[in-house]
Amino acid sequence: MGRIEKINVYKMTVNATPLFSKMDTFIKAMGLPEKIVVGLDKTYTVENTEDIIAILEENKNDDYIVLLHYNGLEMDLWYNKTIIPMTVDFRGSNVQIFYKKLVFDNSYTLTQFREQFPKSYSLSEGGLFDHVDSMFKTMTEQTGEKYKHYILERRSKTNIFATAMLEFTFEDEKLIYIIFANWD
Repeated sequence: MGRIEKINVYKMTVNATPLFSKMDTFIKAMGLPEKIVVGLDKTYTVENTEDIIAILEENKNDDYIVLLHYNGLEMDLWYNKTIIPMTVDFRGSNVQIFYKKLVFDNSYTLTQFREQFPKSYSLSEGGLFDHVDSMFKTMTEQTGEKYKHYILERRSKTNIFATAMLEFTFEDEKLIYIIFANWD
């Protein structure tokens, strides 16, 4: 993986709130999520933090993924009350993700990305990950020439054996999606 540029995701924020946070810190800064999805078929709306804790307690033995949905953000809530980002969807949202002096939002361009991350890997051009399809394509089932997918490597604090990546997806030269992923 030495050829791919690394990014320290633990320094990424939405406004001033770290994307990797404790539940109480994140919710205090961002407010309650629009909805919570547990597994494939349970959807909840919540009125307070106690509702979220009750959802975690209700589902803790099922080992389901618990996702907090905000406008443009999908966050994974772990049973230890840690929040990590899953996806950022810039389409139709005004989400801004800050990293050092960079701002990732719906005005960020592929040209900027290539200049700022020259050692990124293009899934669109093939090569190192020929056997790996775009996570964006897999998750959204959206395909086509207008989509370009680039990978940056990241460090994972939770799984030292995983290949932790960020996939940036551009549509017609504009950033539309970021996916935080581990390939085991």
